[in-house]
Amino acid sequence: MNRIENKLLEERTEHKDRYATITLFFSLIFSIFAIIVVILAYFRLRSETQLRFRAEDSEAEIMAD
Repeated sequence: MNRIENKLLEERTEHKDRYATITLFFSLIFSIFAIIVVILAYFRLRSETQLRFRAEDSEAEIMAD
């Protein structure tokens, strides 16, 4: 009886450890992906803001002439 319970416990422990490793791996991958998305969004917004400032400056120069 103890042998069967120990075998079942060992199988459950291996199963748990396997899924813990997979969960850690996917958490790491998705965290890196999220950071990349945030960085890309930041640079895109920064670029758009710079374009808007240049357009406003050009418009101000045109109005001043």
